[in-house]
Amino acid sequence: MYKSRLYGKLGEECLENPKQRVTWKSLYNSKMQQATATGNSLGVSSLCDKNVLIHQEEPYPEERLYTSTECEKNYTQKMYLQNHQQAHLGERLFACAECGKNFQLKVSLTKHQRSHGREKPYECSQCEKSFICHSWLIRHQMIHSGERPYKCTECDKSYSRKDYLLNHQRRHLGEKLFQCNVCGKSFVLKRSLVKHQKSHMRETQST
Repeated sequence: MYKSRLYGKLGEECLENPKQRVTWKSLYNSKMQQATATGNSLGVSSLCDKNVLIHQEEPYPEERLYTSTECEKNYTQKMYLQNHQQAHLGERLFACAECGKNFQLKVSLTKHQRSHGREKPYECSQCEKSFICHSWLIRHQMIHSGERPYKCTECDKSYSRKDYLLNHQRRHLGEKLFQCNVCGKSFVLKRSLVKHQKSHMRETQST
């Protein structure tokens, strides 16, 4: 919660007219006009000397309640901490359906997916597929060449992509990150969870 001499508590001004959608920018402009007309100075934060518009979304140190157990970084929301911890674990749970590339954050996947609407100048000489980036073409061509540079240290299996190797290594570690929200059963791979969830759907349809 932020408090200033200009706005009072966050959202206080919005309660004057609940049906009207008030943005910080429109509220600031309104207060600026009032201040100019009356000759008063614009408000500053009661906790520091910053202009309210500049720091309206900037949290104070004591408000960062969620701390990473791996490092000293702090966050204002639990969601931000969870996203940060995924980086420590190296988990890439969000896969692009178009090219198979994996991401740690859903927002990164969403940003990446926008690129699929662009021109794809890098064409594979072995098939009809084309790609935006040359690196994606190289990775794809490993399928044709049979090259598998990513080798498991626990067994003799190898893979053409790093994310395939990571999925395989979870089997050795016994990690089951994907849990069914119906029965609680957990799985190593997301595709195994999806296949399992279809059985629940069939049960529902048959009843």
